[in-house]
Amino acid sequence: MPLPPRPSGRHGDRGGIALGAIAILLGSAALGLIVNQLSVRGIPVLQRVETGRVPLPQGLRESSLEQTKAALGSTSAVLLDARSPEDYAAGHLPGALSVPPDEIGEALPRAEERVLAARTVIVYCASDDCGDAIAVTEYVRQIAPDRVFIFVGGWRAWTAARYPVTTGQQP
Repeated sequence: MPLPPRPSGRHGDRGGIALGAIAILLGSAALGLIVNQLSVRGIPVLQRVETGRVPLPQGLRESSLEQTKAALGSTSAVLLDARSPEDYAAGHLPGALSVPPDEIGEALPRAEERVLAARTVIVYCASDDCGDAIAVTEYVRQIAPDRVFIFVGGWRAWTAARYPVTTGQQP
């Protein structure tokens, strides 16, 4: 049995025209959202989310890479490395003391005299997704509440900037 003839004329192609118009509309909307998101002056439709970074507790102040480098040459600052003793021995910021959070009971008393004498205490760990520096900072804030900063970029940012490092055990 033969198929009936397709209707011809203006009314027969309405479905195809409607689908084409919808496709153009959706494609234009998607392209507009992409251009808006990538634009410096775009309207914040989609939230830019920072991933991986451990949120800092309220009241905890950050030390930037530049501020940490400047503190390194200061006699009134002390740096505390919150990474494992093995990571510390493999490389650390010059003059930093090893104070890993799981050894805080033994490590912090060894560093306490220098922490109390310092005007600035900077704690760091591996990177901005490492919470060990925050854990150590919470303990240090008990003895030096207004002088503690966290170097969020940590070891990864320091070595990426090719700043000097020291290897070995405690100084």
